Amino acid sequence: MLSLFLTQHPALAPQHLQGLEFPVAKLTDYDEKLDELLASDNAFGLIPPAFILTRQTLKENQEHYEAKLSLVRILYKRHWDKQRVIDLFTIVDWLMTLPVWLETQIWKEIEAIEESKKMQESILRPLHRYNKNLKVSIDSRILK
Repeated sequence: MLSLFLTQHPALAPQHLQGLEFPVAKLTDYDEKLDELLASDNAFGLIPPAFILTRQTLKENQEHYEAKLSLVRILYKRHWDKQRVIDLFTIVDWLMTLPVWLETQIWKEIEAIEESKKMQESILRPLHRYNKNLKVSIDSRILK
């Protein structure tokens, strides 16, 4: 078992709980290893960079967009199976929320990536349609 902490406060990163001991990794300790993590073929290796890039670019929309797009491109380059790409994208998408106008641009880029690779089956576009329909459904319920 491994415990990941997003905080720098040492009191909030216990190494044992109820008699169990486990290693602790603070994601803030990996800032210097960003390039190494991004180069890794390990699927989990994409999560710390997503967190680090989110924290580094959060206040600058364009930089945040570019960081998210770079992670999306990595997802397609790794040749992982469809479900792994969807699962990792879901985490990246959750961490790296963009303004609507940049979110629209990300989906245009995803479409262009999939078309350039001449993919027989779209990986992420169905997810976008599902999320969009879900949002419309939720919005219509709220407005009632």
